[in-house]
Amino acid sequence: MDILSRYGHRSRMRQTYIKNGDASFNSCNILELYLSIIIPQRDVKPVAYALLNEFHSLENVFSADFNDLQKVRGIGENTAFLILSLIHISEPT
Repeated sequence: MDILSRYGHRSRMRQTYIKNGDASFNSCNILELYLSIIIPQRDVKPVAYALLNEFHSLENVFSADFNDLQKVRGIGENTAFLILSLIHISEPT
């Protein structure tokens, strides 16, 4: 019987995304993957759920107001900045 472990979860998420793209991810998984990159060594799934519960969609999370993002438990100034910067960096100029 295989032993279940959370060890390597972030790596498995990245590899699944690289292999399958976002087709195998729901909004929470995508947000969890992104948060796992910007928030080291912390379980980010509860933060991803809190953001989606507050803003109701992935699009709304990434277009939310800087100060409103920080009102969500687990989101500080740096994380709010990085969430917002993803959209601005990826927009064509």
